[in-house]
Amino acid sequence: MSVRLFQFDVKVDLANLLLLLQELREKIGDDKILSMDTSSGVYNGPDGNPSSDMSEFGKVLDFITIMVRCSPLP
Repeated sequence: MSVRLFQFDVKVDLANLLLLLQELREKIGDDKILSMDTSSGVYNGPDGNPSSDMSEFGKVLDFITIMVRCSPLP
């Protein structure tokens, strides 16, 4: 099963994304793989400052894929 969350604005709602993933992990159990594709950009916490601790995501996710887009040179 694949669930896709398009356009979830983690820059303003990082805490709720973590809660969603924690609840999803609880429902599907530890025997299922839970992964996330993400950008290499900075994620801001609830205070608007860059988050320096993403360790809670590591507790619920099995894999994280960092996606990088390359654009052609001008």
